[in-house]
Amino acid sequence: MKYSILFFSALVAFSVSCTKGKPEFNGAEVTSQKLKFGIDTISRDFINPWGIAFLPDGRILVTERQGAIRIVQDGKLLADSVEGVPAVFAEGQGGLLDICLHPDFARNQTLYLSYSGGRGDEACTTVARAEWSETGLRNVAVIFEALPRTGGGLHFGSRIVLDRAGLMYVTCGERYQMRRAQDLGDLGGKVVRLKDDGSVPPDNPFVGKQGARPEIFTWGHRNPYSLNIDRVTGQFFEPRAQVGARLRGVLGQPLFFNQIEHRFGGRCRNRIRLALKRQVGCRRQCSSAHADCRSARPTPRVAPTS
Repeated sequence: MKYSILFFSALVAFSVSCTKGKPEFNGAEVTSQKLKFGIDTISRDFINPWGIAFLPDGRILVTERQGAIRIVQDGKLLADSVEGVPAVFAEGQGGLLDICLHPDFARNQTLYLSYSGGRGDEACTTVARAEWSETGLRNVAVIFEALPRTGGGLHFGSRIVLDRAGLMYVTCGERYQMRRAQDLGDLGGKVVRLKDDGSVPPDNPFVGKQGARPEIFTWGHRNPYSLNIDRVTGQFFEPRAQVGARLRGVLGQPLFFNQIEHRFGGRCRNRIRLALKRQVGCRRQCSSAHADCRSARPTPRVAPTS
């Protein structure tokens, strides 16, 4: 299925829209509470586009989930894909996912890719660091894997955001295995916080905590596709379509989740409310007779802030 990338000329943002029926967006306007956006269609020839990054020279890099990076130059999609992209497990929801430039890209030409790495019976959300060149990606190296690897093609996440201090945040899905989101020894269903080389910052919430992975920044996530940061306040936002959950961070430390919802088998739900420096148990809204809920019994906890 082919998609269009809609370029918002009033803001550095983009949206992906199915072209079924070939809707015309050129010249359309969308008005928000504070801004008015002009919308132009720059291409209808992408296949499952996922991530986007703007090069300093105005070109646009777009990932396609099957494993390609495409270039938009002067408003046109170039025919050739970028060389040197790592192999991806492109099944189900897996494949090549996000792309993000290093904050000092103009000097070091470094970018990051998130993708499902491995094969069908052993796959996980993976982050690679690479150097951009006009002939393709160079020195591609894996710097993070959301271990353990498991089978299936569902719930990889994934978005990459770097904050004002140059720290990297990566969203990881729980691979449609709900209990993983509550296991601090497992990187599935988490937002991780890393240095730009993939190492762990010493002030991460779970550094030195027995049984917990030091990469974890927050947990209890299902399949987080989105992550953004307010460049003025430093707050993070990780919305979920069902609930509109919000993750807030100040000076790199987690504060709280609000209404993170995790479904079990589509039949019942477990709503988690977490508050600053306070431990709150889950609010059960399902029958205790349901096997998944009876065995899972999540016990969410807020990450420590000091």
